[in-house]
Amino acid sequence: GHASVLRRWARTKEDAAKVHLLREFDPAAVAAGTLEVDDPWYGDEEDFVRCFTEVEAACRGVASWVAGELTTAQRNDG
Repeated sequence: GHASVLRRWARTKEDAAKVHLLREFDPAAVAAGTLEVDDPWYGDEEDFVRCFTEVEAACRGVASWVAGELTTAQRNDG
């Protein structure tokens, strides 16, 4: 998949470890083992709604992760 290609392109192992699938930030997707986002293009409205819901949940996880990283950085700088 795309993530494995990006990891191969990384210059270091540390950089490769920074590559994540979007849904890795959604705990429910991780628990279910469903990390891929299906392309809804040839589907119907239900497929687009499902895709939107999956991406929205993952984006909440990204925002939470970024907030945690910022908090950690502020503690380390303070």
